[in-house]
Amino acid sequence: MKSTYIPFIIFLFLYFFPQAQSVEKEIDFDKDQMDKIISSFGENNFMGNISLFENGNQIYNNSTGYKDRKNETLIDEKTRFRIGSISKIFTAVMIMQLIEENKLDLESSLSEFIPRVKLSDQITIEQLLSHKSGIFNYTELKDYYNFHQDTLNLQEIVDKFNIKRRKFKPGKKYQYSNSNYVLLTLILEQIEQDNYGNILKKKILEPYQLNNTYCCDNKYLDDDAKSYYFVKNNWIDAENSNLEIASGAGGITSNGYDVNRFLSLLFSNQILSKKSVNLMKLNTLNFEYGLGLDPIPFFNIIGVGHDGRIDAFLSYSYYFEQGNLSLTYLSNIYRNDINNLLIRILSNYYKLDYSDISSYEKHEINYDDLKSFSGHYFKRKLFSSAKIQIINKENKTLRIKVFGNGIDEMEFGIHAISKNRFISEILGIEVVFDIENSNLIAILGDGEEHKFKKRK
Repeated sequence: MKSTYIPFIIFLFLYFFPQAQSVEKEIDFDKDQMDKIISSFGENNFMGNISLFENGNQIYNNSTGYKDRKNETLIDEKTRFRIGSISKIFTAVMIMQLIEENKLDLESSLSEFIPRVKLSDQITIEQLLSHKSGIFNYTELKDYYNFHQDTLNLQEIVDKFNIKRRKFKPGKKYQYSNSNYVLLTLILEQIEQDNYGNILKKKILEPYQLNNTYCCDNKYLDDDAKSYYFVKNNWIDAENSNLEIASGAGGITSNGYDVNRFLSLLFSNQILSKKSVNLMKLNTLNFEYGLGLDPIPFFNIIGVGHDGRIDAFLSYSYYFEQGNLSLTYLSNIYRNDINNLLIRILSNYYKLDYSDISSYEKHEINYDDLKSFSGHYFKRKLFSSAKIQIINKENKTLRIKVFGNGIDEMEFGIHAISKNRFISEILGIEVVFDIENSNLIAILGDGEEHKFKKRK
């Protein structure tokens, strides 16, 4: 259930795209090309289900691989997967429903419901929703993998993370923590006087006919996929986390159709009012985590949704206003380069070339200076390598190739604004070359810096 919150390897690939024109025209969807994109990844590279919705209707669905390798049962459109932290969107929506029903307020204090939590009188519902409480993430406890399959209840999980020191003062900053959504689950249960699974059924699943979705049942039903790791050319069964303790943080099981239908209904204001949906999205406009929603940029298009991981299940589900597109990818194998597949799918849908090499010339710079920047730069904890090379003499443009963790290379161009400083305004990214120390420094829009060392 641990979300990656657009881990930097994914964030960088999606965020470093060159400028594209706004998508305003009607989309001419190419299903055949989409089939080719999926098939090019092969069974060991893509195993799962992908669904696309446009204006509330499914326009594409593709499945490949086995939901049960032992019995060689194939994945199909009905196959359900554990969706991990995509569950947080469902939880956030039910909290917003309570707010609309005047049973709760964003400024309500955690101490009104679970006073034993440290600093609960300083923590609000909004801070829990947006991961600004400072509460320790229980999936990062050293003994988490000693108890994640146990039959603990949520109160016992609270006991485990409540003994840890707070990461920061409530409201001070953002830090992702599954513990926030365990607490929101308990608040839901306290107000509604029922368990999370029944509340989910009553408030979302039954009213909106999400018939292939359920929570927090550890049984594998006939249409449920099992998850696997691919290690040294062999398939290994993944352990099964206890979905009861994942609950509203990551305990939902669903399929691509249901998740996309849920997103489509949500963003067409059929589940919540437009005001509530806008509140959930508000922070995402600044590329911050919203209320249960995570932003994901693609060119100058911004999607909102969530990703998730639990056991070897990997999931991504995002809504893009341009085209009223909902994209849900659910997989029962873990791999760390699925981002490239999602990029190709979005590129095919929006008819955009993510490796476009349009001219970036802005500053007159000597070609010999440009040439001196070429080479290989490394940051071991982030990428396997980053390669810098010149596109051509005429444009005086540097082109960056990024490699990492088995991901296909990604290229983008940047233009000079000074002798050793390059930028893409549309992306808010700066790259600075520290020639004296053989460093490349990538500066994100929020000022965060990442340093790469040039190999001699």
